[in-house]
Amino acid sequence: MSETTARRSPRIAYAVILAALIIGAAVFVWYGLVLPLQPSGPTATTATFGTVPGVELRLADNASAFKVGQSLNITISLFTTLPATNSVPAAKDWPFKGVPVALWYPCYFDTPAYAVVLKGNYSLQELQRVANVTISFMCAEGASIDHVVFQPKSSQANLTGSGFGPIPGPYQLSLNFTTNGYWDLLNNSKQLNPPIIGQQSPTRPPIATPFVPGVYTLAVSDEWGQAAVLHFTVKS
Repeated sequence: MSETTARRSPRIAYAVILAALIIGAAVFVWYGLVLPLQPSGPTATTATFGTVPGVELRLADNASAFKVGQSLNITISLFTTLPATNSVPAAKDWPFKGVPVALWYPCYFDTPAYAVVLKGNYSLQELQRVANVTISFMCAEGASIDHVVFQPKSSQANLTGSGFGPIPGPYQLSLNFTTNGYWDLLNNSKQLNPPIIGQQSPTRPPIATPFVPGVYTLAVSDEWGQAAVLHFTVKS
């Protein structure tokens, strides 16, 4: 090795070490300062259930756990997975009832789904026992639905039936709403204007008791005997 090369070697080593220190410091700053600033939103949870050929009842919320004072965002939809038009006869066979979910006009009897948000950890079998309160409402005029005709691979559907109307649609059988607490079904059933969840008028949200720490059950059933159940935790 020449004298010149020998003198350069320590300088090269020092330069490599200095570069490594600078890169390490940059990585430290990134993880220590930048990453904590990145949004870390709640994990969404979903449940899907289907026993009717080509029809799925879909339920989703925006968090499996959140803190007292926060709200729960809920999405409910009926969806056909078939690549062709799917005509489904009305069945009126809800596994359990609760607050009516009007995916079409409420006065086109009956609402296709019911939903509950209850304090406690309930299975579907237990819901059939505890969610047994019928919340009914009156309409001056109404219609009877005999078939729901889904468009291919969508939540869009037309209705057929008799009586006053119905307006055939199409309807988007999907809705999104927010609640800041759980529901006392008996109390809600006694209201002068009982609750209806829906995107069509009238829409009256259920009276909610603010969330406290604990485990809760969110569930929805439809008239074809399908049900989807989720659980979430509220922390102090």
